[in-house]
Amino acid sequence: MKSTLFCVCFASVALWAQIPPTTAAPPVAAITPDTVVATIDGKKLTARDVQKLVGALPPQNQQHFANDPKEFLRQRVLLEKLSAMGEQKKLDQQSPYKERIDYNRQLILSQAVVENQFESLPAPESEWKAFYEKNKSMFSEAKLRVVYIPFNVRPNAADQSGAKPLTEAEAKAQADAALAEIRKGTDFSAVVKKYSKDPVSAAKGGDFGSVKRSADLPPDLKNAIFSTKAGETSAPFRHTNGYYLFNVVSYNDATYDQVKGEVERLVRQGKFNTWLEGVRSGIEIKIENEAFFAKPKAK
Repeated sequence: MKSTLFCVCFASVALWAQIPPTTAAPPVAAITPDTVVATIDGKKLTARDVQKLVGALPPQNQQHFANDPKEFLRQRVLLEKLSAMGEQKKLDQQSPYKERIDYNRQLILSQAVVENQFESLPAPESEWKAFYEKNKSMFSEAKLRVVYIPFNVRPNAADQSGAKPLTEAEAKAQADAALAEIRKGTDFSAVVKKYSKDPVSAAKGGDFGSVKRSADLPPDLKNAIFSTKAGETSAPFRHTNGYYLFNVVSYNDATYDQVKGEVERLVRQGKFNTWLEGVRSGIEIKIENEAFFAKPKAK
């Protein structure tokens, strides 16, 4: 195989040697913001024009451009043409299109106000530091080991291996038994090996990594973890389809520099929420006909 590859490469070199130097492709000129990159119906489009167009779009649309820039441009031009056709037919002045256009315009403008207000709120770094000092516990994280015992609420169900899964009662009984062994002093890794059915964490002795107190998790789940003292194991925690035992190896407090960005976001979010609530509370609505707005009765 190596000899074949060598022959192919050698043949390529020989062929290249036969091509006159004048046929070599010219170097690609550097593209500047003012470089014309396309012409649409006689109108020249620069790199700046395209980047401005793409930069204003949602992330998923920007991804479409990254995947296939030419097709994206074609679709964008098609959109403009169809939109112009709609205006020529005055569809933007007819129901229900007029109401839809008005709604989407309001939606975009309201999002613009939200983004602008969030970024323009005064939030000096002194406030970030004060927030961090007052809420240090919010930025602590728990290093965990877990035992996971799943159950299946469907009777007579079987997993991929053909084994019948545990019922919820059976899983709870195993979780209680596992906790009893841990409290008697049995090594946690041994309990994991005996009971846990999560292959990823079980392969590492139950190691589950770290969970931040500020993580976006259900409150009862976070409470089960962070109400457990370091070195201890929680009571069985029932989640969607299984029971967990959380062993808190240690707690670690993140330094200010480690969470500086998150602190700034939280400070701004708090101020923004206050501002938005002020706007909301300033709205006065008087319902003139309660029957019209009554919730439909459940069938």
